Amino acid sequence: MCQKVVIPARCVPPAPGARPVNKGFTLIELLVVVLIIGILAAIAVPQYERAVWRSRNAGLKSLLKTLASAQEAYYMANGAYATQFEQLDIDFPLKKGSGGWGACRLATDGSADSVRVGDNMQLILGNYAGVSSVFAVWTEGKYKCTGFSIRSSLDETKRLECLETRNGTNTIKPGEFCINVEHGVLEYEGNSMSASRYVLP
Repeated sequence: MCQKVVIPARCVPPAPGARPVNKGFTLIELLVVVLIIGILAAIAVPQYERAVWRSRNAGLKSLLKTLASAQEAYYMANGAYATQFEQLDIDFPLKKGSGGWGACRLATDGSADSVRVGDNMQLILGNYAGVSSVFAVWTEGKYKCTGFSIRSSLDETKRLECLETRNGTNTIKPGEFCINVEHGVLEYEGNSMSASRYVLP
């Protein structure tokens, strides 16, 4: 019977002057990896932030459309738009605001129940210079005093508009919310006492 003979491997010393084999990463390789990660983060983080805000905005727009529908129902029954939330046939699970101009200085008729306040947002029954509007705006965060509106008594189409206030209550650049986040098109650029309006796609 044959027996298997195992010959041990012979250790061969490196040739004189040969460089030792380095099994780690060089500083250049690590810097390249860090640079690639930085570039990916610079692209991904703003996109993620926009997606988060678009998701939050969807909820705000839904509330506004519900409010606009309630206003239209009130108008059909009474021949005028409601100036107080308690006049509407729908109850919003929000606290009563203080009336007046609201946190973002959007015009109301000044009645005590023309503003409803939620978590970092407001719903407003606007009534200024004979124009009835409904607003839903953010009151805190990066996009404070930006939001959406529907002009009930002025626009037959009752279209949803994006707005950015221009009265010193927000600090963003023009178009940063309505163009960059909501992809709106500028329709009216407001002066220091109003808001810029954007048509939404």
